[in-house]
Amino acid sequence: MAQSRSFADFKVGDSGSLDRVVSAADVAHFVDLTGDDNPVHVDAEYAAGLGTGGRVVHGMLTAGYISTVIGTIMPGPGALWMSERFNFRAPVLIDDRIHVEVTVRHVSPATRVLVLDVMVRNQYNKVVLDGEAHVQVLERMNEMAPDTKAVETVVVTGGGRGIGAAIAKKLASDGLRVVVNYRSDEAHAAETVAMITADGGTASACRADVTDADDVAALMAYAAETYGSVDALVNNAGGPTEPRPLVDTTWDEVEGHLRSHLRSSFLCVGAALPGMIERGSGRIVNVTSQSAYGVPPPKMTGYVVAKAALAAFTRCAALEAGPYGVTVNAVAPGMTDTALVADIPQRTKMTLAAQAPLRRLSRVEDVADVVSFLLGAGGAFVTGQTIHLSGGQVMT
Repeated sequence: MAQSRSFADFKVGDSGSLDRVVSAADVAHFVDLTGDDNPVHVDAEYAAGLGTGGRVVHGMLTAGYISTVIGTIMPGPGALWMSERFNFRAPVLIDDRIHVEVTVRHVSPATRVLVLDVMVRNQYNKVVLDGEAHVQVLERMNEMAPDTKAVETVVVTGGGRGIGAAIAKKLASDGLRVVVNYRSDEAHAAETVAMITADGGTASACRADVTDADDVAALMAYAAETYGSVDALVNNAGGPTEPRPLVDTTWDEVEGHLRSHLRSSFLCVGAALPGMIERGSGRIVNVTSQSAYGVPPPKMTGYVVAKAALAAFTRCAALEAGPYGVTVNAVAPGMTDTALVADIPQRTKMTLAAQAPLRRLSRVEDVADVVSFLLGAGGAFVTGQTIHLSGGQVMT
């Protein structure tokens, strides 16, 4: 029996074909199977009286040879024919020689569906049937490859301090080789790398503005050249947030947040994902915010919109990357005790903590531990999810 192909191998333009002489015996078998003994198919004299030129082969028998190509050649084993649209252009007669060809027009990795153009010609090169077929390619359960490839190298954007530094240090303690990305704060990035190496881990710092496509390409190239591949990506980079009433907020300010949080993640995923797809595995984690869920905090429109967009992007990326063995998830911390919230009055922070069932704010270590889980063995079958680090303030 022919072996099934990996869905990732199918490309637009792939084709398969079959040549067949349709005999009277084929028609007789079809009549026995279906009971369709219309005399136009089985009575030569009757057919001649209709001016057909001879006995006409059942249209669905001709289509049956398309099924032969789909089931055994293109795409082959595992093919499940879902729908078709055929135009029967001319009759096929007994002893006609037909050439059946299917060609891949569209590939949908998310649904594992191929759209095939279908063409059947006779010995005179005349088109007797054309149309399209939608075919899903299934996998045998024991052949579906789980993501068993270990994550060895990770890029953490905005990894110099705060949540990013905690994630970088935790992942390094898990044994990963960490690229600590920074844009301008070289000192803190170097400090994070020094702490990791002092503890026996492997890390290096790389400057890149992750809102710039060329810088992102250079960042991923650095990681691949230094450590061999980019197996995981943590999109943590972001910009400062200054509370401002909506009526005083400009679109430029909103766009600034979109650049910092959404564009940066979009560019980094776009640069890292092709290599993950090629290897058949990978992990991506986007750090979003609890602010994007439920009642948003006041005067934070740009930030909230950008983080909500990042959460939506996470789901879109998970849908398309999943068939290639790549998981994409988000972690949504609530207010986290970092330098970014140092200026918030202690009374406000205590009030927020009291509103959570666990009665405290999240810590950078909480975020790092969840990212560690998502990049580890436990996260292999988790994708398209947002994990809320809210101490119970959000329950779904």
